[in-house]
Amino acid sequence: MIFFIDVSDKRTKYLKQELQNRSFKTEELNVNSSKTAQKNDVFIYAPNKKWKKEDIEALPNNIRLFCGNIAPELTDVLKEKEISHISLLSDENFAVENAKLTAEGVLALMIEGTEKSIFENNVLILGAGRIAKSCAILFAKLGIKFSIATFNKTEYDNCFYYTNSNFYAYDFVNKIGSFDIIINTRPLQFIDENIIAKITPNTLFIETASTNCLDSEKVKDFTYLLAPGLPQRYSCMSASKLMLTKILGDLKK
Repeated sequence: MIFFIDVSDKRTKYLKQELQNRSFKTEELNVNSSKTAQKNDVFIYAPNKKWKKEDIEALPNNIRLFCGNIAPELTDVLKEKEISHISLLSDENFAVENAKLTAEGVLALMIEGTEKSIFENNVLILGAGRIAKSCAILFAKLGIKFSIATFNKTEYDNCFYYTNSNFYAYDFVNKIGSFDIIINTRPLQFIDENIIAKITPNTLFIETASTNCLDSEKVKDFTYLLAPGLPQRYSCMSASKLMLTKILGDLKK
C-alpha cells in the first residue's frame, strides 16, 4: 500500500513526513500518480479541498480517498470508479478538534487585524456550529465580549450556555453596526447589500466558511478577510496529527 499525498497544503506536508517516520511508503501526488497507483492505495488531500467532477474523474479506480466533504452530486462518479471516500470532517472527534484549531486561528486574526485590544472589541459570531461554539468557548475563557447569531431555534437556546447576548435569525441586523469584529461560520450567502450598508467602517469581518456569506464586491468601508482552512496557517503541525490519527484509525478497521 502506498500513500499518495497532495502536499500543496502545509498540513499534508507534515502528514507525509509523519507517515515516512512510521515506515509507510509515500509519494507526492502528481500528474502520473493515477497511472502508477494500485488497488487499495490511499490518496490524501487536505479537508478544505473543493472538488469538481473533473477532479474525481481524474482519480484512478479502486483507491481509498481521504479528504473533506464531497458534494452529493459527485457520489455517482465515486461509485462508478469504485473509490472508497472517507470524509475527515464526518468524524465528530476530528471535526471538533479541527474547529478548536480554527478558533485559535480566528483569535490570531483578531489580534493582527485590529488596533485595539481584543478585550475592547465587541464581537459577533454568525452561526452556531462547531467553529462558532469553539470560538465562543475560547472567547468566554478569555473574557472577550461577544454575541452569537443563529438561524437554528434549538441552537439559539443552547447559545445561552456561552453568552447572554444572542440573536435569532436576522434580529442582529439592527445592531450589527455596534460590532467591531464579525466572524462568519455559516457556509452560504445570507448577508445582502442592505445589511452590508449597516456595517460600520473599520469593522473587521472574518470569513471562515467555505462559501462566502456576502458579495465581496459590495464591501467598501470595512475589511472583509477570507480565512478558510485556518489550521493550515496557524497550527499545521497539530492539524496534521489529527489527520494522521483519523486516517490510520480508519485503515485499521
